[in-house]
This record gives sequence, C-alpha cells and structure tokens, in this order.
Amino acid sequence: MNWRYLFLSPHGRISRKDWWSGYGVFVLALALMYGVIWLIDFVDYGGVDNGDDALTEPNVIPGIIFSTITAYPVFCFYSKRLHDMGRSGWWVGILVFTSFLYSVTYLLGLIGTASQPNLAGWAIILFSIAIGLIAIVYLGTFVGQKGDNIYGADPLPAAYHERPNQSWLQSIFGLKGRLSRSQYWIGMGASLGVFCAIFLIYTMLFAMALAIRGTPLLSLPEKQMDAAINEFMASGSGLALLIFLAIGFVIYLYNIHMVAMKRLHDRGRSGWWQLLPYILALIGIISFMIWPTSIGFKLITALAAIVTTWLFIETAMLRGSSDHNKYGPSPLYPQKEPAT
Repeated sequence: MNWRYLFLSPHGRISRKDWWSGYGVFVLALALMYGVIWLIDFVDYGGVDNGDDALTEPNVIPGIIFSTITAYPVFCFYSKRLHDMGRSGWWVGILVFTSFLYSVTYLLGLIGTASQPNLAGWAIILFSIAIGLIAIVYLGTFVGQKGDNIYGADPLPAAYHERPNQSWLQSIFGLKGRLSRSQYWIGMGASLGVFCAIFLIYTMLFAMALAIRGTPLLSLPEKQMDAAINEFMASGSGLALLIFLAIGFVIYLYNIHMVAMKRLHDRGRSGWWQLLPYILALIGIISFMIWPTSIGFKLITALAAIVTTWLFIETAMLRGSSDHNKYGPSPLYPQKEPAT
C-alpha cells in the first residue's frame, strides 16, 4: 500500500479496505497519544492513578492539536473514498466543521468543560458522534461505483463486481446466502461497532440526563456518586435508557448470529449448529444447581468449551466450499454452476 498517496493526496479513489487501513492508523495514533498522556500523569502522581481520564482538562488541548495536525491526512483518505462513491471530497468539510466547532466553542468557554459540558456542549458532542458514525457506515461498508468515474479508475478488479449481488444490510440481517471468511470478520466487526456506538450514545445520554438534573457526577465522592446513579436508574428516564441499551444488545446478538449462520452455510452446515453451545450451557447450569460437585457438570463444561472452539474454527478460520451448495453460490466463486 502506498501510504504517502493514502494520506497526502486528495486525488483518485480508494476501496473500503484502504479506507479502513487509513482509519485504523488514525485511531491507533489517537490511542497512542492519549496513552502517553495517561502514562505521564501516572508517573507525575508517583505511580498512582489520579482518577482523571485523558479526556479531561488540560488534556483536551492535545486532542485539539492532534485534530488540527491530522486534518489534511484525514481529508485525503476520506475524500478519495467519497470519490469512489461518486461524490465530491468536499463533503468531508462536514466532519472538519464539527471538529472546528467543538474546538472553538471549547476554547471560548461556551460549552462548559470537557468533564462537565453544558447542554450546548452535549448537543455539539452528540451531533459530532452522529456525523462520524454516518461517515463510518457509509464509507466503510458500501461498495463504490463500478468501473471508472470522473475521479479515476475503479480500485477494485472487474471480477469483484461479478460476485453475488448481496447488499451490506442483506449480508448482516438476511437469513439466506453464504459469507466468506473476510465477509464474516467484516460483519462481526461492524456488529460490534454498532453496539459500541449504541453504548456510547447511551453513556452520553446518561451523562446529559444527570447534567440536566444538576448532578455533578464526576465531582462527587464515590458513595454519593453510586447513590445518585442508583436514584437515576430507578426513575423513568433511567429505565428508558436501560431499555434502549437492552434493545441495542439484542440487535448485536441477532447480527452476530446471522453472520455466523451464513458462514456455516458457506461450510455446508446448518445455522442451527450455533444453538449447541447454548444447549450445553443450559444443561450445565441445571446440573450445577442439582449436583454442584458432580463430575457430570465438569464434563459438560469441557464439552461446551470444545464445541464453542470448534464453531469458532469453522466460522472464522476454515475456507468454505468453492461449489454451489444448497444454501446458494460460493461468495468467492459465484460463476460456478450448481452440480448436477
């Protein structure tokens, strides 16, 4: 991969794989920066965690500097991905604007502090998260335009577009078809990413609700903090947020099982094999409740671990059949006709 072209040129087109490579480097650099900041704080306090995280004052300033330095490289690999979708790279300006808006309003003291933002601060933070998530889903999951367009040559070979015409949503939520190993990992990663986004939104809404109630959560002693959290969770707003998180978790479980099912299809196996570890776990729980010290419980636990490991190897590591099977054509060799 030409990293210089990826980060320093706004011209041309790149595939989803190249975009994720650039995004991964960006996230890794950001994590490394805040890790160094935390380490410096840790050493300054004599090897004792001072209880502050890397997103509070004054450590938010390095984040603003980091965003300013990386603005052009981010613009370059984002714009090339937009070009692959047939759109102008200037749409990246929306992301730049949200980052600029937060930086300016923070430095002017208009949105509170990083640890205790006011309502305007929460609005800007949630808007920035929403725009970022939309960009990740759009640029990281959807296939670009087939063939050349006004921005350059197609980064994918022509044979790629001859694969079965299955949209991203179908590959995640659909009940039919087959997935390759790479599609499996993409699907699992996307499912986890969606749940992490839901959990992040839950956390933001939780903190914003406490701020509206006038509860300075981070400045309270631990016992008072626990009491304030328990009081809020017992209220209608807390219950609504808990239901929101539970729905997100159910969606996550549905996603990963649909992806694993279609991977099993690619191996020529039924998706119902996924239920076997749960059945064994249920039998193990019942046996533990009745005979907690019996050898049967230990044997069932060992068998459940073996079956789970086998399912992981089957779905995540082994190549699927290259032929058409009863679940559909091969995701890698769609041109092959069913055996007669």
